[in-house]
Amino acid sequence: MQRQRPPSHADDGTIFSGIGARALLYLKLHEATGDPKFLAQANPYVDAMAAKIESQKLDDRATGATGFQWSHIGMSCVAALAADRAGDAAKAGQYVQDVRAAFTNGDGTYDDFDSGGAGLLYAARFLDENLAPSGKPYIPRPLVYGLASRIINRGSATATAAGHPGVMQWHGPNDDGLWLGQSHGVAGVVQQLLEVPELLENATALGFLRRTLDWVVSQQFASGNFPTEYYNATEDVLVQWDHGAPGVAAALLAGWRAFGQASYRASAERALECVWERGLLLKGLMNCHGIGGNIWMQLYAAKLTGDLKYRYRALAFLGTVLSTPLLSNLTQMRQPQPLPNAPWGFWTGSIESSIELWTDLLYRGPANASMTGWEARL
Repeated sequence: MQRQRPPSHADDGTIFSGIGARALLYLKLHEATGDPKFLAQANPYVDAMAAKIESQKLDDRATGATGFQWSHIGMSCVAALAADRAGDAAKAGQYVQDVRAAFTNGDGTYDDFDSGGAGLLYAARFLDENLAPSGKPYIPRPLVYGLASRIINRGSATATAAGHPGVMQWHGPNDDGLWLGQSHGVAGVVQQLLEVPELLENATALGFLRRTLDWVVSQQFASGNFPTEYYNATEDVLVQWDHGAPGVAAALLAGWRAFGQASYRASAERALECVWERGLLLKGLMNCHGIGGNIWMQLYAAKLTGDLKYRYRALAFLGTVLSTPLLSNLTQMRQPQPLPNAPWGFWTGSIESSIELWTDLLYRGPANASMTGWEARL
C-alpha cells in the first residue's frame, strides 16, 4: 500500500475510496498496537487528506453529500482524531467545527449511511467515542436529535408517497431508488437512528422505528435473504454488507437490542444462516461487496447476541480466505473494477479492507474487533 498508494498519489481524500482511508488505517494500527511508529506513518496521509478537505467541500455542495464515507465529514473526523492524538486540541477543535457546521448549515440531499444524514449521525458518535473526553458531546445533543428527527420526518413522507404509510423509506444517491440495505437503504439509516437514545424516548419516533423494522421483517425471502434492489426487488441475489442479508441482519439485531422484540432477532438469525450458507464470496475481501463485510457482520452478531457460533463462523470464513490465493495472495488477488480506485478503496477494495480486518483480529481478537467506519469505536 505504501509503495503503490503513497500520500502523494492522486486519489481523492475520502474515507470511502481515498487517502483518508489510509490515514484512518494507520490510526487504527496505532490504537490497536500502541506503537508510535504507526502514528508517525499516519501523519503524511493525514496531511495529504487535509489538503483536500476544502476542494471536497466544493464537491459536496454540488452533490449534497454529508456522509462519513463519501464526503469531507469523514475526512474532518479523521483529521480531528490525528490532531487529538498529537495533543493539539485547538487544531482538533477546528476540524470538529467543520463537522458541527454540517448539522447547522444543512443536512445534504440524502439520508443514507454512505452519503447522507445517517453517516452524519455516525460522525457525531465517532468524535465522542475516539477523541479525548471533553466533558460534553463534541456535537451538541440538540443538533444530533434535530437531525435524527428530520431524517424520520423525511423517511415518513417518502414512504407515504411510495404507498407505505406508517413506515420510513429514503431515496438513495445512485438511482434515487428506495433500497433496503446498509449502505444506501432503510437498514443503514435505521441502524444509526437506533444509536440516538433521545429518539427512543419519543413515542412518535419509537412508533416509526418499530413499524419500519416490522416492515423490513415482512420483506424477508424464504431463503433468509432480503431484496437487493440493485438488480430487482423480486430477485434473491446479493448476500453482502451493502445489499442483502448481512447488513440487514445487523440492523435487525440493533432493533432487538433496543426493543427486546423477539421477531427481530429471529429474522436476523434466519438472515445470518443465509450468510453462512451463501456468503463465502470469492470476489474479494472488501467490506462493501465481499467476504470481508460478511465476516464483520458475523463478528457483530456474536457481540450483540453473545452466541459464539457467529464468531466461529467468522473465523471459519477466514480459514477459507487463507487457503484461497484469489483472496489472500497479493499477486493473484482479484482487483474489483470499475469504481475509481476500486482495487485500493477502503470500502470497495480488497487490500485496505484486509489490513483493517487483520489489524483487529491479530491485535485485539474477534471479541473486540470493530468495523472501522461503521462501528464508531476505532
